[in-house]
Amino acid sequence: MTLKHLLGLDTTSLTEQEVYHMLERAAENHLQRDFQYLAAGRLVPTNTSTMRRKRAKLS
Repeated sequence: MTLKHLLGLDTTSLTEQEVYHMLERAAENHLQRDFQYLAAGRLVPTNTSTMRRKRAKLS
């Protein structure tokens, strides 16, 4: 079973390498956002609903 198949992308024209790079960039962006939260002295949200609640409280 390939990574493309696991992600349900096996019918796309993306290569296995392109899928890997997409996931890699997404993980890097996620880590970067977590570090920005930590640098600002905030708790790192664990999921998007937590993030929405925190944003709502701040505004």
